[in-house]
Amino acid sequence: MKRTILPVLLLAGGIASMIYGAMFHSVPVVQQVVEEVVEKREVEETITIPHPYAPPPELAHDPSMFPPLPPITETVTRIVTETRNVLKDVTKDQPEPGLIWELTVGGVELLPTGELKRTYGPSLDGETPAERPSECPT
Repeated sequence: MKRTILPVLLLAGGIASMIYGAMFHSVPVVQQVVEEVVEKREVEETITIPHPYAPPPELAHDPSMFPPLPPITETVTRIVTETRNVLKDVTKDQPEPGLIWELTVGGVELLPTGELKRTYGPSLDGETPAERPSECPT
């Protein structure tokens, strides 16, 4: 009886450690998210308005008497707001069992900096797949 207590306790401790690791241990993974950026800038425009004065109809045929007046020009400054989408790298914690599955199917790669990065996600060009891989790449 004394000889079986220690192995049973070690086995129970090992099982508890595996359950704890699977449930509560997470690993940081870099992934891209789409972020909306609003930019405001000032634009200068020159507006040209034809002169509102017109000569009387009976004298309009003689240009020497009423030469054409120059158009009215005015420079206007207005603020233009542009919205565009950009990709931003965000680090999120991922549970280890899910990360092991993604490593198996090729959904995560190791960066030269030592960080893990997802190989799929949102893209602005449509070239990067948005859904994670479903089969083993090998």
